[in-house]
Amino acid sequence: MKKWLGRTVLVLLLLLAVAVFGGAVYETLAARQAARDYPPTGQLLDIGGRRLHLDWRCSRPAWPRLAPRATRGNAHFMY
Repeated sequence: MKKWLGRTVLVLLLLLAVAVFGGAVYETLAARQAARDYPPTGQLLDIGGRRLHLDWRCSRPAWPRLAPRATRGNAHFMY
């Protein structure tokens, strides 16, 4: 009984590890594909060591908006 339970737990842990690894690979490939398919409009400027996205398309003339962009895997809340 203990042998069967130990093998079941091991198989479940291996399946979980494969699922996590597969999900990480999928997310990496999907992020690369999305970056190729949907390039940002405007310019990415280096301001104070951070890359900010400057997009000149705006509703008010002569007032560009600065939108923080997460780059190189950084989350948006780090800005």
